[in-house]
Amino acid sequence: MRILEVGRTPYLAGYFPGSVERFDTSAYENSTPPEFAGLLALLKAIGNESYDLIVCEPNVRRRLDALSRLLFSKRIFSGRPSFSSIFAQQMFRRRLNVPVAVIDIEDHSRIAAADRYLLARSTLYFKRELPSDEWRLLDSGDGFAGRSLRSKPSLRAMMDKILPVSLGMSLDAEAFARGMARSRKTSDVFFAGNVCGLPERERGLAELRELAAAGVKVDIPEQRIDRQEFFRRCAEAHLVWSPEGYGWDCFRHHEVAAMASVPVINAPSIRPYRPMRHGDECLYYVPEKGALTRTILTALENRDALIAMGDAAREHAISFKRRSEIGRYVVNETLSRFQSTVAAARFAAQP
Repeated sequence: MRILEVGRTPYLAGYFPGSVERFDTSAYENSTPPEFAGLLALLKAIGNESYDLIVCEPNVRRRLDALSRLLFSKRIFSGRPSFSSIFAQQMFRRRLNVPVAVIDIEDHSRIAAADRYLLARSTLYFKRELPSDEWRLLDSGDGFAGRSLRSKPSLRAMMDKILPVSLGMSLDAEAFARGMARSRKTSDVFFAGNVCGLPERERGLAELRELAAAGVKVDIPEQRIDRQEFFRRCAEAHLVWSPEGYGWDCFRHHEVAAMASVPVINAPSIRPYRPMRHGDECLYYVPEKGALTRTILTALENRDALIAMGDAAREHAISFKRRSEIGRYVVNETLSRFQSTVAAARFAAQP
């Protein structure tokens, strides 16, 4: 199978050895291939339809914003402009006869108006921050996706293409989890992370400090710690508080689970991919004053149950939240949808 990836992030490269070709649209020194030659080669490759699957990501910025940033950047004056980050995805405006998967892991819960052609041209559109009402993806600053928009047959067909996807766990978390042995639990609750400007974290941190004052063993590092130390201290805690950041789905949820600890997460505000189950692999709480405290105190009444829940969380993370498993999910779902669509078209064309 030949797979072409277009974008900044290598979602599938490395998991399908010998099958994935990358077109890097990042604006860095090592971007390859060279600008205009690379764009022409990409156009030819897409036009030949010689791939079994194409994977791309949405544009990072609106085209006019991106173009203005490029024109007034140091790169263009040094003879190293990066037009790929602006124009590569525009080549998908044409209708293709190969399956196309769009992977959108941006923090926001919307599809920019400038990117809706990708939804129209894709076989499936995988969205990380997918609202339970997926029509809200089409909300913009100038209006709400109301009844008139939702009644359009063309848009209804496009909305059926949208599926959830997860960040999964980071590669260094996967490596740590593979080599870790069962850790002795030395704390009740652990948390480390940025708090400033993130309301759910600011509110919850105050509750954790009150729990610590009441005698609960709360581990909150005073200084920034490295990733290996973070994983180790996750593994040594019965519970790890994992509030949402800029988006609800985040690496932390799945990395905590991989360390055989129980994530304590504010209730999902999105339609997540392969979510953990409350009471089996994680604990969810309603984001209201006192709910985090009550959830933690109730859970700590049975620490043996938390050990079993942590083991189940680890099994869930290893089974569904490794990058390779998420990659297989994207490939399998896209190819399956494309094949069923082609079969339906052939059936409809029969006399």
